[in-house]
Amino acid sequence: MFVLGAGSLGCLWAGRLAARSPKSFHFQENVTLLLRCGSKKSQALQSGSNARIRITPSSKENVEAFEVDVRAEEVTASGDIQKLLLLTKAAAAAEALLQVSPRLKAGAVVVLLCNGALALHEQINEMPAVRHSYLMLGLTTHGAWSKADFDIVHAGVGHTSFGKYQSSIPEALYQSTLQHLQSAGLGGTDDPKIERSLWLKLAANAAINPITALLE
Repeated sequence: MFVLGAGSLGCLWAGRLAARSPKSFHFQENVTLLLRCGSKKSQALQSGSNARIRITPSSKENVEAFEVDVRAEEVTASGDIQKLLLLTKAAAAAEALLQVSPRLKAGAVVVLLCNGALALHEQINEMPAVRHSYLMLGLTTHGAWSKADFDIVHAGVGHTSFGKYQSSIPEALYQSTLQHLQSAGLGGTDDPKIERSLWLKLAANAAINPITALLE
């Protein structure tokens, strides 16, 4: 599994996938964190080396603390990608996916687990470079923030769900991808009404975000 996006949630998922992936599953077991070319985190690591990701809970959450080595490389590195978990900022998602698109194998699965997934779904469907891939949509209510590069606080324990909204992904491939994502221990239920769930999350954010901003 490749994780595109090395922010707090991207590192949380990469770390949990690397720490939890069972060896009995029939999929690529290694987890690779994809870094933006020339970014601070990329410059701090030699491409193809390991990032030491540290996950700790906030004082309010009963979450396991651990450290794990995760392979890290720039998006333009060589090598095919069969399964990609997209966790960039929404505004950067399309461009980041375009950069990595030459590495996507025919029939690759791209899982959109970032804000604006519905709008991104429509935008990405219009990108010729990724039309040979299958899309899945995801929604998570887990929270995380970064104390430093690759030093992540799992600040809010929530749940995650995925769906195949308007996707022709074969059922067996969908289920194997879902099973792989579930191995992170961050949830991962199948949501046949993922579009509705994403709209509801948007409505909740529209109410919560202004209040949190006003109250600082």
